Amino acid sequence: MLSLYLGPEDLLINLDVTFKDDLGEGGVLMAIDRIEGEVMDEYPQATRVFAEAESLNQVYRQRRDRKELFAAYEEEKLFGERFSERRAARRQRNEELRARRAKRLEEIANAYNRARRLEAEANFDAVYVESEAGLRLRKKLFSEIPGIEGERIVLNRVVDTDADALRDMIENPLVQRYEPAFLFEKQRDDVGETIRLMYGELFENKESLILAIRVKKTGELAGLAEFYGLRDSLHKVSIGYRLRECWWGKGLATEAARLMVGYLYGETDIEIITASTMIENTASAHVLEKADFVRTARYVEEDWGLPKPAIVDKWFC
Repeated sequence: MLSLYLGPEDLLINLDVTFKDDLGEGGVLMAIDRIEGEVMDEYPQATRVFAEAESLNQVYRQRRDRKELFAAYEEEKLFGERFSERRAARRQRNEELRARRAKRLEEIANAYNRARRLEAEANFDAVYVESEAGLRLRKKLFSEIPGIEGERIVLNRVVDTDADALRDMIENPLVQRYEPAFLFEKQRDDVGETIRLMYGELFENKESLILAIRVKKTGELAGLAEFYGLRDSLHKVSIGYRLRECWWGKGLATEAARLMVGYLYGETDIEIITASTMIENTASAHVLEKADFVRTARYVEEDWGLPKPAIVDKWFC
């Protein structure tokens, strides 16, 4: 309590009052009136009693701070619950993806093996023999330059007579706008030399296996299919494909992607297949979806040899 003489007959009593937390605004005012009355009764010489506004402000500040703290606590609690729910949902989704992938791998391998068995029996009158465990010896990727035959296309070795068609694809800016700058076929002006080097060190060092996407009826080069980024210890590889503009929209890319997956899961020891597409390249995303790939990440930065990092979606099969 602070008392101050303002003059011969003036006494000011200044009170700093702490109010109970559960008092409302009306209760505070009534308390102030009661305090003033009691002080005046006790000290009749006092002509003024002043309850400092700071006391009232402090009450309101305390209540406001408590409300803010409680709101922050509730928000943090809600965030924690939502985070736990998202984490549980993500864990369940990952388990479902693993189960789906295992089932899909088995289905693709079985379907591919059945097709190869029927082809062998039809063409060579061969007998297909399985072991008691139902398994067959699987090749290492890059142990051969395969020929993979589909309904309308064949994936096989690029040859010298493909030079003009390959040049047509390389020089078309519409084809190249969603492709990395460091693709092997874009590194040399001489397309003939590019073809000759495709199966040299590039293949021998297991950096990349490039196959022609060839129209079955005519033998024309429609595009390229590529296996790259092999991680042998993980049995993992990435795939890519590109088509000449004149063959867009005819389903050849989807058939090529399915043939690549069928070969990898059906004949090699590969267990994980991935792919990347620029986010603008919706056509390629549809191809992967139809080939039973699952998008696992969005808007990821990757170095595609361009002036700025490419923003891509990541895919898994």
